[in-house]
Amino acid sequence: LFLLGHNRHAKEPPRRANAAFDADPLATDWDRAQGSLVRANTYVETHRLDGASAEALWAAAIFKAFGDSRYFLIASLIEGGILFMRREYRSAAELLDRIAGEAERVGDRLHVARARQTAGNCYIELGEHEKAPAYFSEALAVWEDMGLETERVRTNWSIGVLRKAMGDLDGAIERIDDARRTFVALGVVNDAAIARLELAEVLLLAERPDEVPELLRNVVVSFTSE
Repeated sequence: LFLLGHNRHAKEPPRRANAAFDADPLATDWDRAQGSLVRANTYVETHRLDGASAEALWAAAIFKAFGDSRYFLIASLIEGGILFMRREYRSAAELLDRIAGEAERVGDRLHVARARQTAGNCYIELGEHEKAPAYFSEALAVWEDMGLETERVRTNWSIGVLRKAMGDLDGAIERIDDARRTFVALGVVNDAAIARLELAEVLLLAERPDEVPELLRNVVVSFTSE
């Protein structure tokens, strides 16, 4: 439900899971931390960043205590994303580079790529555009090798944002519009709506305002409902 952007409906299952764990004498905090990951992600999407950070940090500490490097990296990546959303781009980039290094150490290519992807976005915001392409290229190679289409689309979108930042508006429109259309086809509601907003901004910069009203039709309804 979270991955599809159905944030309102994603709240209840983790609460029910925690109630079940509390009733099970064999359940551990590792089990409960799984629910914290879902809540953290849902809080991020609905911009409740303090709650998201508390859930992610608690989960990371639990997974580290259990020696679970994979889920420790997942929880740490959420915290990196929260720093990005708070516009603490330098701190986010530094944390994400550390996460990528730890993921490389344990041979976890998936989380190397996820950390590089978000760090690349940080370098766009920091105006260090020359650093971002290598990060995105590394991430894309992993997504294509692993057949992860949604992740590939997100990186393609980021490359469009980079092109916008560097003044290549036609290249930005092509990449972001492709991401928008693919998200729609995949049923990824929230990302499709955000991509529409990003595309509208680039169209305005490119002096193509006539295309914007139809593009943004029903976007407010989409955000409000979720």
